[in-house]
Amino acid sequence: MVENVENERVENEKVDNETNESGSDNDSDYESDFEFEQNETTNDYLVSNRKYSELTRKTTQTSWKYSELTRKTTQTSRKYSELTRKTTQTSRKYSELTRKTTQTSWKYSELTRKTTQTSWKYSELTRKTTQTSWKYSELSIKTTQTSRKYSELTIKTTQTSRKYSELTIKTTQTSWRYSELTIKTTQTSRKYSELTIKTTQTSRKYSELTIKTTQTSWKLTIWFKLRSLNNITEGNVPVFSHLISVQEQKVMSLCFTSHICPRTEGNVPVFHISYLSNN
Repeated sequence: MVENVENERVENEKVDNETNESGSDNDSDYESDFEFEQNETTNDYLVSNRKYSELTRKTTQTSWKYSELTRKTTQTSRKYSELTRKTTQTSRKYSELTRKTTQTSWKYSELTRKTTQTSWKYSELTRKTTQTSWKYSELSIKTTQTSRKYSELTIKTTQTSRKYSELTIKTTQTSWRYSELTIKTTQTSRKYSELTIKTTQTSRKYSELTIKTTQTSWKLTIWFKLRSLNNITEGNVPVFSHLISVQEQKVMSLCFTSHICPRTEGNVPVFHISYLSNN
């Protein structure tokens, strides 16, 4: 652009020289043409300079916008990284809770199984003892009937003849022996009956122990889960509602709403807890 202006200036000087040599009649016409051409060239230069300035300004604004976009993108990426870290920590806590709850449940299941086996052994003992007692009772009945027959035989023998006194004495002795056997058999039967009663009571105690142990296992399992899940918050964690009545910081009753099904995190139930005070 500057070279073009310089070239035009040189050309115009040549034209002026030629005009001066030829005469002064057309001086005014040449001068006016030169001024017009020079002004047009200067305007073109200014317009081009303004366009470049405008382009530079827009480019600077665009660069600023991209810098702003980069900054916001970096902040967003940092927020997502922070969210990922917190989510990973939460997942690790839930995995640890699941493992501890599973171990506790297994211990209580093992206790229930051993208690059930013990109860079954005592029940088997009761059944065998009852069968033995029944056999002894049956023997006592047969022995009593035999003794009565011998007593009747003794009476008939005594009435029939004194000759049979010796036989009566022997028969009486035999009857006495059978009576003694009856007494001993009755005492044995009573001992076995008492054993049956004691065994039945023991079996009932063990059965009650099984029931209480099972109930304790259930209560402790629920209480353990509730205490372990106190810090759970809502958000993207599944929850369901239930109600706990609390008096003197002890759990008095536990009632789940029947129209809401529980959801789990792994195999651990997740609770949304609300407390009602009796005060």
